[in-house]
Amino acid sequence: MSPSKSLLNLDLINAIQSLGVAYHFEHEMEKSVAYICVCYEELNDDPINDSDLCAVTLSFRLLRQDGYYVSSGKLTL
Repeated sequence: MSPSKSLLNLDLINAIQSLGVAYHFEHEMEKSVAYICVCYEELNDDPINDSDLCAVTLSFRLLRQDGYYVSSGKLTL
């Protein structure tokens, strides 16, 4: 998944949660966040551009919210 597609997925998940209809898309959101976490942790290849503060904070919040451990030390600008 390209970085721009990862960011679009995170934005979509954030919007769905904000609208209060996340329960309709729980499985799809979990798969998307899990994939981003796999890229972030196991492959050591962050799919999010580190120079974009909004993308970094959004990915950090969504990963932590779904129960994935993300070190704040890795999220440097």
